[in-house]
Amino acid sequence: MLAIDKPIYLENEANAGAFGETVFGVAQNISHLVFISVGRGIGCGLIINNQLFPGFLYHAGEFGHMTVESEGLPCRCGNKGCRETYASNEAAIRMYAKKTKGNSISFLDFLAEITENNSLQALEVLQTIAKYLGLGIANIINGLNPEMVVIGGDITGVKELIFNQLVKEIKKRSLEKSFSAVKLEFSQLGNRAAALGM
Repeated sequence: MLAIDKPIYLENEANAGAFGETVFGVAQNISHLVFISVGRGIGCGLIINNQLFPGFLYHAGEFGHMTVESEGLPCRCGNKGCRETYASNEAAIRMYAKKTKGNSISFLDFLAEITENNSLQALEVLQTIAKYLGLGIANIINGLNPEMVVIGGDITGVKELIFNQLVKEIKKRSLEKSFSAVKLEFSQLGNRAAALGM
């Protein structure tokens, strides 16, 4: 094994992304932040009063496992109807394969079906993803009253196509006072947010 005399740090990817956004990204000078990492699943990094909030057992922010359908699809966590089974990259790939009766493709290929091939089927799936993503964000806003929500992950590549739907869904389901003050942003750091946050 390679011997090194440098410290090694381990951190949850969404937590590191949240910290990266506050130091280098769109959330500079933001004291109450929810960073939502949309990937294989959905994770959230929480900044509360300028401090990363890890939770009692360092397990806070697992809002991808918030139930959005009480008798919904099984999740890898063992629950049913978790938000990440409806709003993650894997969810999009699964829905698209079912809709097209085709083979599973990568999430980037799924996005290319929208941006390059103008696929209506892929766009319909994206709208479903945005609906459930917005529903979950509204619940987080109602529970935590953040100053800003930042969405990260490859889905930022189609932010223009989902922003209005997200805002509409969030507004419909959020408490008026909390919604009126929150800012919704997409990460400009791309996949570098977590690395920069370390």
